[in-house]
Amino acid sequence: HLARREIVIGLEEWLARIPPFRIKEGTAPITHGGHVFGIENLVLDWA
Repeated sequence: HLARREIVIGLEEWLARIPPFRIKEGTAPITHGGHVFGIENLVLDWA
């Protein structure tokens, strides 16, 4: 459980420091799955 908590804290701190963002309108994430989920392409709009 420690590793999960470390990931959560790391993401929270990173997100607090970067500018606001959202997925660009008219686009969608390109993902792949299987045993491990991943995102190949994610287009963002930065505020």
